[in-house]
Amino acid sequence: MGFKEVKTGYRGSKSQDTVDLSPVCATAWFDWKDGNEEAEDRSCLFVSIEEGMLVVGGKEPIGVTVKDSSAFYPGAQKVALNGVVMVKSDVSSEQLSVSTSSGKKLFVSQLTGKLESKRKFGSKKQGFLVLGYRESPGSVKVKVIL
Repeated sequence: MGFKEVKTGYRGSKSQDTVDLSPVCATAWFDWKDGNEEAEDRSCLFVSIEEGMLVVGGKEPIGVTVKDSSAFYPGAQKVALNGVVMVKSDVSSEQLSVSTSSGKKLFVSQLTGKLESKRKFGSKKQGFLVLGYRESPGSVKVKVIL
């Protein structure tokens, strides 16, 4: 399938759960390394590239997966490469409230692709400031800038 970059101007013209009014958000389609044969919803997770294909988490995240109903098969996923995005979190809403007011950063889990309150696995990333958050069934989603 390869890499195809699409520039989109999200200004409320398209309802998106994971991209929030970023002036220009670069997105690209990638194939999942495991093929996502279970058709699992993997939106709102940090992802990396291994052997030219997408994996959840990883050492060098390239972006956050975007939920897109136009996906033509579950083995492909759209990824936001920059902009303001919503990401799944393993942090409680109480902890996020403190992080938001104190400016404390969250870090990407290499295993789950979600944001955590503590840096693990010696990540070189500086972390992400919380711009906002909302609770959703089964998780808390956090708004960050890529």
